[in-house]
Amino acid sequence: MSLKDEIDKLISAERGLLEQRDTSLTEYDRLRNAHFLPLRTALQEMSKAVNPAYLQVRFEDKQATIEVTNPKSGKSELRWLIMSGWVKDMPEEAELLDEYRIFVVVEYRRTLWYSDEWVDTDYRFKTPAEVLQHLLERIPQKIAQYQHDGGGSVR
Repeated sequence: MSLKDEIDKLISAERGLLEQRDTSLTEYDRLRNAHFLPLRTALQEMSKAVNPAYLQVRFEDKQATIEVTNPKSGKSELRWLIMSGWVKDMPEEAELLDEYRIFVVVEYRRTLWYSDEWVDTDYRFKTPAEVLQHLLERIPQKIAQYQHDGGGSVR
C-alpha cells in the first residue's frame, strides 16, 4: 500500500468518526429539546401570570433566561439561565436514561443594586416542578421588594 493510500484510509476513518460524532450531537440536542419542552410550557404559563413590567422571559430551544426587573429604574438584580442537561459523570451507556437528565439553573444576583458585578450560583433539579418551586420562591420576593422600595405596584 502506498503512502497516499494509507493517508486516504486514515482520512476516511477520521471522517467516519466525525460523522458519528455529528449524529450523536444531533441526537443529544434533540433529546435536550424534548426534555426542556414541559418546563418551557410551565415557564410560559408562569410568565403570563406575572406583570410583564417586572418579568422578562426569553426562550431558546433548550434553555430560557428569566429576569426580574425594577420597572422604575429599568435595572435587574436577579436573573436565571435555565437549561436542560445531563449529569456530568454518568456512564456512557446511560445517557438516554431519565434518571441522568437534569435541569441546570444558574442564578445571577447583582452584588449591589448600582453595581455591574454579578455573582452566580448553580442549582440542579430533576423535575420542572422543582425548577418552578425555586423560581416561585424568589420572583415574588423580588417583585415585592421593588414594589415596597418604589412606593407601590406597577399596573
